[in-house]
Amino acid sequence: SPRRLATCPLLAPPRPALLLLLLLPLLVAFLQGRASHRTTRHALTCCPSLYELHAHTRSDGVVSPDRPFPDDAWWWRLRAWHAFFWRTSITCNGYVCQYEPCSLRVNGQQERRGWSFGTLSFLFLASPAAFYPGHSSTGIVRPLLGTGGINAACSVTSRFSFGAISTRWFGTGRPTNGDLLKMHFESMTEEQKKAPLFRDWLTYAASLPTRKVKDSTMVLHEQPFWAKPESLGRLALELKEPTTIARDAIHYLCAPPGSGKSATVVPVFLHPDADFTHLLYIAFRNNDGKFFQADPFDPPGGPAANSILAEEQGGAFAVDLLRSLLTEPWTTSGRRKIPLREVPGNPDKAKEEVEALLEEHCGKDCKVLLHVDEHRDMCDREEHPRCGARFSYGAMSAWQQAKNVTVIATYTDRPLAVPSEQSSTVCRVPLALPTFDPDAAAKDLPELKVPSSTDPSHDEQRLQATLRFRLAMKLRIVGLMYLHRHLRREEDLVLAPFLKEFKEAANSDENVKKRLESCIKICAVDDVETGDQQKDIASSLLLGLKDGSEELEQSRVSGLVVLPNRKLSASLVDLLGYRDPKHAVYLRGANRMAKVLKAPRSALDGTPLEEAYAWVLAVRSAVCETLDLGRSSFEAKFASIKLGRIYSTKDDKAVDWKFVQNMRDDTLYVAKEHGRPGVTGSEALDTHPRTDIFFLTAMGQLVLIDVTGSCRPNAVRSKLEKLTSAVMMLQKDMERGGVREVHGVVLAPFVSKEKGRVCNDGKEGLVCDDGRVELVCGEDAKYLLGGLAQVGEWFREDEKRD
Repeated sequence: SPRRLATCPLLAPPRPALLLLLLLPLLVAFLQGRASHRTTRHALTCCPSLYELHAHTRSDGVVSPDRPFPDDAWWWRLRAWHAFFWRTSITCNGYVCQYEPCSLRVNGQQERRGWSFGTLSFLFLASPAAFYPGHSSTGIVRPLLGTGGINAACSVTSRFSFGAISTRWFGTGRPTNGDLLKMHFESMTEEQKKAPLFRDWLTYAASLPTRKVKDSTMVLHEQPFWAKPESLGRLALELKEPTTIARDAIHYLCAPPGSGKSATVVPVFLHPDADFTHLLYIAFRNNDGKFFQADPFDPPGGPAANSILAEEQGGAFAVDLLRSLLTEPWTTSGRRKIPLREVPGNPDKAKEEVEALLEEHCGKDCKVLLHVDEHRDMCDREEHPRCGARFSYGAMSAWQQAKNVTVIATYTDRPLAVPSEQSSTVCRVPLALPTFDPDAAAKDLPELKVPSSTDPSHDEQRLQATLRFRLAMKLRIVGLMYLHRHLRREEDLVLAPFLKEFKEAANSDENVKKRLESCIKICAVDDVETGDQQKDIASSLLLGLKDGSEELEQSRVSGLVVLPNRKLSASLVDLLGYRDPKHAVYLRGANRMAKVLKAPRSALDGTPLEEAYAWVLAVRSAVCETLDLGRSSFEAKFASIKLGRIYSTKDDKAVDWKFVQNMRDDTLYVAKEHGRPGVTGSEALDTHPRTDIFFLTAMGQLVLIDVTGSCRPNAVRSKLEKLTSAVMMLQKDMERGGVREVHGVVLAPFVSKEKGRVCNDGKEGLVCDDGRVELVCGEDAKYLLGGLAQVGEWFREDEKRD
């Protein structure tokens, strides 16, 4: 009725409070100086260093960042507050900025239509080009990041609108390997995720490796992995294109416990050079109790006493285990027993069954990286060791021989059940573990940041190299897992006091050199002993042994590590603890190297690389009775390492010919200068010019060796020129010291051969009268480091000043 219509609330005149509420957004818009039909352009420069950025648009449309983004990867979001917009869109152009001029890399746009009120949120992912190029989980934009940061020019456009735009940028830090792995998982097609294991991300993530650290469980793929990107790239390429005559190569990582073997596999899998679609993890021990085991595990019902039958059982076991992994996802902890088949069948049939399983559950074009952890505990290896080994060989062969499968095994020892690389059948191939990078760790733990200046001097760079060596060794010995505990803010009574002291020392003085010296003093490694254990093959381990060599097979050595050249050695701590009864010079060199780690004084003047070369060259001469330095070969057999000076002052014209005349041909000399192990603080000695190591052969050849950790070709060129000048001057009066020839060698392990040719003007050696100065660089120089190449990256001087 008309009366009811008159009293209807919807038809009643609007109240003042309601009108004010409806007009409030427009009032806010006008107060902010915004107009409709406007494009607000954002010019954003992301500078490297901190973890978040908050940027607000001023009335002139310029974004002013409160805090910059970090320098390698982050999540990125723009929020726009608006009122009554019909259409709102955002466009972003990403640029990669390195040391070269920027270049456009990616464009992205998203648009939303419809009347709306509230907040629009636009999500971006910025991450290194090393991860998943071309993939974006948001479908908006994915700027690729270089080493210098990222510039992004963005615009927000509104049409037919009444209201305002108020924007805010913010970041949530760098994505972890877990984030990137989840992105990969979500990008997989339905055909690639047909297995119950891939039902959802949480189900798949439950199958990945974990480690127990005291009272907490650490999920490895969620932890930062601190290594140089190039070392991960090298490992990825080796997995993709193995340098072996056998196609079926089982790659393995072996190193002492706590070295990061299992944690390495996920970052390598994510590397674009690896080119894998699936990562499957199989554990036979640890892993928070989630591991597989043969059932029965040991005799009488375990692997057959007949080695041929045991190999066939291993192949069948591999098929049944893989089926269990793909179709029965882990729900709780506890070992999963795989029953052994009584009639296993032909090994070739096992390979075909593995291929069929993977095609059914992972897709026809799958490329699987199979991570086999703690492989020695697959079955009992005590009562029938040979048969147990053949069982393991059968299992890993079935996996590796399958099409598009690459097996990587991790354990503290080699997979001895598989023959070495010389075999033409399925064989094992060692891979070097990426070296721990303290600078990468400092990005997550600012307490570890090494003091530096904008333009570091040569002395500062040498001190930084010494500090990185001592810091990395100290953290390795204590255990990298404690760094992760500290990062997760768990109770840490081991590293917390050291990190606090290191941070205070790194900020204790305005003088960078003094701060570096304070940090070096704090990083003294006291718990390293030398000569505790007699080892007949100590010298051979220091030089590096090939896998499958007779010496290595006859002498059981625990805690082996793989060198970059794929030879095997012991860990540095173990090498320092050995003594070789056949070569006394081994222990003398070890004592000098240990002093570089243990010396409490601050001023070591950057000697680790030089001491490393002195130790290895002395032992190499004792073992081989000759030294090959580049194209030059010298007959030498050193029994001792001593300090000495060819030049009495820092002037290369003040030659002490009397000292040269008294030099022994069985002694390797290290320049006696301030900061060297064995030089007391009371001896105020000048820097020794032109040479760090020198010796005199029985043939009267005086050899000067100059060592540099520089990455800059110009610095190496300068050393070549100065050493050439010194050699030529010594040759003029060499009869005074009873010398027949003078030779010079520059060792530059961190300058590649390509850059080395530039240093040498395209020549292989600089010829000067009767002698020669030669440059030995890159892999040739690293080879001369022998087993100490495992820590060679810690000796590298600042590479940003190339």
